[in-house]
Amino acid sequence: MKKYLAVAFAATVLSFAGVSAVQTYTASADLTVSSVEADYVVFNSLEEMEKYAPIVVEAKFNGKRGLKEWKVGESVQKASETFVEIKKVHKGDVKKGQTLNVYEPAFTGDGLYQAIEGYNLMDEKGKYVLFLRPDMNGEGYVLVGMYQGKHDLNITEAATQVNAHSFSELEGKEYFGDMAGQFNKLKGEVVAKYGK
Repeated sequence: MKKYLAVAFAATVLSFAGVSAVQTYTASADLTVSSVEADYVVFNSLEEMEKYAPIVVEAKFNGKRGLKEWKVGESVQKASETFVEIKKVHKGDVKKGQTLNVYEPAFTGDGLYQAIEGYNLMDEKGKYVLFLRPDMNGEGYVLVGMYQGKHDLNITEAATQVNAHSFSELEGKEYFGDMAGQFNKLKGEVVAKYGK
């Protein structure tokens, strides 16, 4: 099953070469929320998602985040470049204590919180299981399947679709898109296997 593109962004865009820049920013509560759709793989099971992810780790956001920009043709694509510290390695060639830069499919700018497919950024309270693959340039890592590749073990309530107008409405929400049922199914499988 695939969701089809309203805006050309998706995980593959996160991997294109081009001019890039990293700028530090902090999300504030008064940002207007915008969520767009993308073309991406929808996983039906944890086993299927694990096949796409050469790296599975438990990690914490270390508080450092920037804006990553890629020039793709005539347009500029953006993502948050978030730095996480690995607390536990479940799969892959990375080490506990290592810091990874992860490109998240959401960013802020010009008074707007722009999310792809209902993705909400990692925060310092979270204890995340991340399903990652290296980006095509070898500069960082991308989450497999957009929102499907990030699960906060500290959040126990089921995700629901939220039609948020301001960023403050998303506080404590792990995911707010229209695939909440599918996300919750995957989250249950992730917690059962990795939440011990």
